[in-house]
Amino acid sequence: MLLLVLAITTAYLTGSIPFGYLAGRLIKDIDIREHGSGNIGATNVFRIIGKEWGVLVLFLDAAKGFLVVWVIAGFFYNRAPVITLDFYRIIMAAAVVGGHNWTIFLRFKGGKGVAASLGALSGICPLACMLSLLVWFVVMVIWKYVSLASLSAFTSLPVFVAVFYQQREGFLILVCFSVIIALFVGVRHGPNIKRLLQGKEKRITEK
Repeated sequence: MLLLVLAITTAYLTGSIPFGYLAGRLIKDIDIREHGSGNIGATNVFRIIGKEWGVLVLFLDAAKGFLVVWVIAGFFYNRAPVITLDFYRIIMAAAVVGGHNWTIFLRFKGGKGVAASLGALSGICPLACMLSLLVWFVVMVIWKYVSLASLSAFTSLPVFVAVFYQQREGFLILVCFSVIIALFVGVRHGPNIKRLLQGKEKRITEK
């Protein structure tokens, strides 16, 4: 049990690394939270600092989610397999996403969890994540709203999990977790949803 607590703490601290904030400080010596949307995510970095840095932050946020679920979870699990590996990975995914959204390094205010969630879930249900990413890409190409693409991707995620992972051990837990993540992303995008409905949301091409 002590190793599980240590694993969860490690996952949370890894998720707490605020790559978007660090990019602002290191590249332009600014607090990214005081510019654009005020978010530390890749989209705001993309608009304020530059495309290449936004892409890098996107990759790093997703990578830390995958690293926790695939590498760190495996490391701790092999030393104390107190529960099933899938359930272990789900717990670790929740911890890394929680760290990203409520980072201890920025007074528990973080990002919206899109990249970190996708990275973490890709270590648990890769096919569902790939299909959700395809949904994101199609919506993004057609409408060019990052928020709409993200919401569409995570709305479709539980459907893909339910269709393609029925034979997976802990299937119901995985479906419930994907639903919770989708709802969570929706809540974090509350202001974006309001702007979309009002026609005030900015496209990715707009600053």
